Amino acid sequence: MNHLAHFLLARGDAGLTLGGLLGDFIKGEDALRELERRDPALHRGVVLHRGIDSFADHHPRQLLWRHRFSPARRRYAGALLDLFHDHFLSRHWERFCDQPLAPFSAEVCRILHDHRRRLTAPARRFAARLARHQLLCHYGEVQTLAAVLHRLSRRGPGHGPLLHAEEELLRHHATLERHFLDFFPELVRHVRQLRSQWEQGPSTAVQPALRQG
Repeated sequence: MNHLAHFLLARGDAGLTLGGLLGDFIKGEDALRELERRDPALHRGVVLHRGIDSFADHHPRQLLWRHRFSPARRRYAGALLDLFHDHFLSRHWERFCDQPLAPFSAEVCRILHDHRRRLTAPARRFAARLARHQLLCHYGEVQTLAAVLHRLSRRGPGHGPLLHAEEELLRHHATLERHFLDFFPELVRHVRQLRSQWEQGPSTAVQPALRQG
């Protein structure tokens, strides 16, 4: 899942919110174990982040969608679906959150700023970009997605197909929207169950379920 979804599913817990971002920047089990030793609350957020991604990556509806994109972009289908989910989450925000999107975004950016020393340098830079451009408020706009995809396409020669990949969203908009509205409530229920279990016992008891999705 992409940033807006991760932050919503982490709502109400600073460590989970930080992990909603840092999960994209902590790679490998060694780094995760080091984080657990250094900052257990942040470690829990990264584990939740990975669990959310695992649930999404292995969900049958998601797997079916990977074959609907154009052949040149199928290898990026997971990343595109993540970004498109944030688009629809933004457009249907009031269905999933009782706080308007703008103050929610401001609250997330405040948490990221106040706890910036707990983040890695790349994560801090990305958090600053989120705040500077108010990206969380603009994922519902196709031009914002186009700008994000343009930036991603410049990461290397192999990322070229991401340029103008918002075409996939426009081509399949209605069916992607129905897919999101069916899929996202399942993810919300899954995360609520995991967080409830977490509150009842040690986080280590929840980690296997998170990693399996």
